[in-house]
Amino acid sequence: MCGFVAIICKTPFNHFSFIQLKEMTDTLIHRGPDDEGYIIVNDGYIYDIKKQISINDSSESNQVSINDLRIKQIYGNLLFGFRRLSILDTSANGHQPMNYLKRYWIVFNGEIYNYLELQAELKNYKYQFNTNSDTEVILAAYDHWGVKCFDKFNGMWALIIYDSIKRNVVISRDRFGIKPLYYYVDSDTWIFASEIKAIHKSNRSTKLISIDKCQDFLSNGENSFLQATIFSNIYRFPAAAFSCLELKKKDMEELVFNKYWSLNINKAIEKFDKNNLDDYSGKYENILADAVKLRLRADVKVGAALSGGIDSSSIVYLITHNLGISAKNFQTFSHVYPLPGFEDIDESKYIKTLVNYFDVNSAVITPNPNELFNEYTKMIYHADLPPNPSNMSGWHTYKLTKNNGVTVTLDGQGADEILAGYSSYIFNYLNELSFLRFFTEIDKFMDFQPKIDITRMILAKLFFRLPLVVVKATANQFRLNQKMSANLNAALEIDLRDNLANLLRYGDFLSMAHSVESRLPFLDYRVVEFLFSISSTYKMHDGWTKYISRIAFNNKLPDQIVWRRDKVGWPNADEYWFENIHKKRVSDVLLNSRLLRDCYTNIENKEIISSKFDLKKMRCLNLAMWEETFL
Repeated sequence: MCGFVAIICKTPFNHFSFIQLKEMTDTLIHRGPDDEGYIIVNDGYIYDIKKQISINDSSESNQVSINDLRIKQIYGNLLFGFRRLSILDTSANGHQPMNYLKRYWIVFNGEIYNYLELQAELKNYKYQFNTNSDTEVILAAYDHWGVKCFDKFNGMWALIIYDSIKRNVVISRDRFGIKPLYYYVDSDTWIFASEIKAIHKSNRSTKLISIDKCQDFLSNGENSFLQATIFSNIYRFPAAAFSCLELKKKDMEELVFNKYWSLNINKAIEKFDKNNLDDYSGKYENILADAVKLRLRADVKVGAALSGGIDSSSIVYLITHNLGISAKNFQTFSHVYPLPGFEDIDESKYIKTLVNYFDVNSAVITPNPNELFNEYTKMIYHADLPPNPSNMSGWHTYKLTKNNGVTVTLDGQGADEILAGYSSYIFNYLNELSFLRFFTEIDKFMDFQPKIDITRMILAKLFFRLPLVVVKATANQFRLNQKMSANLNAALEIDLRDNLANLLRYGDFLSMAHSVESRLPFLDYRVVEFLFSISSTYKMHDGWTKYISRIAFNNKLPDQIVWRRDKVGWPNADEYWFENIHKKRVSDVLLNSRLLRDCYTNIENKEIISSKFDLKKMRCLNLAMWEETFL
């Protein structure tokens, strides 16, 4: 897990200096505190600039120490900068940018979990390996399979490979966009980076803000699945895509995004079958177990987040009961509110139940209200773009992880979007059913938390039974969300593609701000493909969400965890923190925001301050604080 910068000049006469490259890469030190490295290509000649040159390194003239004064004179038209968080092969062998076969160079952020299996396969084709890292396996795989190698990777990644013979680069991002990759383009230059702040440090990209996108953010929230960002000249590289650029051309073409993966969805409405359920739940557990097993591969300490729900607890169960890891040596991390008045968002009793059940080492944290605003300010800096929530629960959980000496954590992100965990999906499920089943099932969801709107459900059921032409026309007229009329699996696929992107972005910057790698077993592509290959009949049933998961782990986890109806996510006590404890500081930030005045031309900033605290007000604060931090 790391961070990188790549600068590709479109014309051979445009050059960047090493000093510029290093300043940009230094903004990513939190992503990679363990090592740094750079290469600069100048008309085909490659300078390999390392943090230090050991006596075992070759004495080729292109290897330069980072402390060598000559590097100030080095300019190039292709430059890679890298900051390393050492996880696999923590020796100097894992250094990046890495070279392979004296031909390929790579900067790579992420992990390829099945690298050992790929390495064994490549050895059959006579490939040799000098490291124990997944990075070297990527390069061998690319040499052997070309861009088809991305189909074989099980992991999360953003990477760029330079072929010094063909003089081209290939850029790729993982199937779900777990690892970030931003880019900037002008008439002379492409700049790619793990974070936007690194691009800004180039002094090429002026901070051009789209007011329209700021207004959309305030009204509708963040949309991290879109290619565009709030910055008019900075974009996201799409998930599940790769691009190739030919450096030898005088004028490089535009980026062409080639999709290498898409999800096949089973939209059939099958009759519930108990035998099928037993078969599917067993297969689901086995695939998830292997996904967890692969994500335990590391040469550093591994732990796991633990809330009071079935997702994180099923991961810890598989680690401690299925994979033979000693529970007494395994560390979990939790965010709690054991305070009067916070009972609705406190998971303490469920976490204690699980800790006693697993007999694991448990670390918990409750934010210090007096220090909260300072931590919130740091979060905004690392966010790069204004987020929807305050993210303080995730921030403190990863802070706790780091303070306990753990570098890798397994988290439950993505489970709700593939197993139908949110109460909003009840609407899609009920809409699939016949009228008889509809009224039978809706009664069973009555005590689900948060409460569902029964009247709305019934009216919607009647509405979507109208002729399709009428439904489409009415939906378009009133701008109804497409997801409302979707089959449950289709609705899940929409959120997997769109809404999950926000959560993945948050998980990445919150963990990497503390130099922690977050791994997501539920987003193993085999788990996702399997769950979308079966009918949604087995994801909701008999008044329960995540039904297949509850059946898979029934009698393996405590009943009060498996059969909970009131699970909350990573809750934040935002109203308490920002309306009570830090109200004066919040008011000052909102009052001084020029960006809010530009967005709300008919509302004074004072009106925002006096308004009721809700998610929209939290967005206003996030945007205003982001403006103060970045602009």
